[in-house]
Amino acid sequence: MITIPLEKTYILKNLYDSLTDSGTLSCFEGLMGTAYADDELNPQCCGIHLGEYLYIGGNSESTDFLKELFEYSIENDITIVTLNEDIQALAKNLYGDNCEFTTRYQMDSHISADKNYLLNNIKNLPKEYDLVKI
Repeated sequence: MITIPLEKTYILKNLYDSLTDSGTLSCFEGLMGTAYADDELNPQCCGIHLGEYLYIGGNSESTDFLKELFEYSIENDITIVTLNEDIQALAKNLYGDNCEFTTRYQMDSHISADKNYLLNNIKNLPKEYDLVKI
């Protein structure tokens, strides 16, 4: 496995088509996580380790690399997160009944708010409340 320096993790973003987890986005911005890839210059498959999760993206053709990621996750008791059905199938073929799949939900990060509605609610707050940016 090749470790990708945080300042270069932006090159991995295109391998995560629809996975918009805030952790992976933070890794792409070079803020946190450890990234591994099958190739440093032209990665086709990668894994981002954040806490107890390993987010796998890219294609399933890098089977040797994927086996390394699977073994890494087993040795370190890490949960694998991937939306790629081919990678899921490879895991199932390799580990059979020892491989358990579950649905992981995430919060919608594309929420819009009606500013006027919020400002009107603020006006109705008791005087002892303050609005502060967090």
